[in-house]
Amino acid sequence: MKSIRTILSISLTFALFLSDQSFLNLSGRSPRGEIIYFSRDNLWEHINGAADQYLDLGFKHLQILDFQQEALSLSIEINEMVSGLNTFGIFALERSVPFQSLAIGSQSVLSLPEQALLLKNIFYVKIYALEDELTESSATMLLKGIDDYLPGHNQVPEEFHTLPKSGRKKNSECFAREAFLGLNELQNCLYAVYEDEPGTEFRLFRIVTDSLAGSEAFLYSLPENWTDSDIQSYPVRMITIPFQGLAAIVLKDRGLLGVSDCRNKTEIIKRFNFLINSP
Repeated sequence: MKSIRTILSISLTFALFLSDQSFLNLSGRSPRGEIIYFSRDNLWEHINGAADQYLDLGFKHLQILDFQQEALSLSIEINEMVSGLNTFGIFALERSVPFQSLAIGSQSVLSLPEQALLLKNIFYVKIYALEDELTESSATMLLKGIDDYLPGHNQVPEEFHTLPKSGRKKNSECFAREAFLGLNELQNCLYAVYEDEPGTEFRLFRIVTDSLAGSEAFLYSLPENWTDSDIQSYPVRMITIPFQGLAAIVLKDRGLLGVSDCRNKTEIIKRFNFLINSP
């Protein structure tokens, strides 16, 4: 029995979405049972092993609805997170690799015949085939219907715009909530893979902080194994990571930006110059 407190805590737009259900009534789809709600207080009842990473990434609410379309039985899970970046974080953790994103929502991925995923603003949608199989046609149609119904824009998180587009490998963007590059001090890092010459890949990243002052405080609170340097008069901290090469962080007006997978300081300077001079 769902508590009144749990139901009332769900945002109005989120509750209105599944309570309408008109998109489900197309092409013979029919709901099976009632909507199931989960909050931060009881998410572990649904995903005990993975609940912590959802909660750490700012999970707010989850709604689940099963429905039937002829022989196909499906379950829709709609997660609401606190921000678009956090939503991207959980989506990036669970999408298949490699993947091809459909032009639906901010990103969407098919893992046929069992699953389809949709990222849109603060919503992360998971569709599971319970009986029978999803096809590209049925999954795409359903993703489009949900995308049209969910409130909000389809833009990627604004933090993406601090990473250059030039040289970025398609669909390589990811988000590490903690221990990026295996370093405990690197948390909340948005990163992507780049290529500056054939076969030579490296990562550029943005450390997400609350403010420019917070970014400056972070830079100078790094452990002593991060050495001081400077590039084009910008303050830089560098570190050698076993089996990965050199990494470095620079403080700009856009916040803390970093580069990793460098063989020497010359590569760091080259890639930082590219990073610093990119619009």
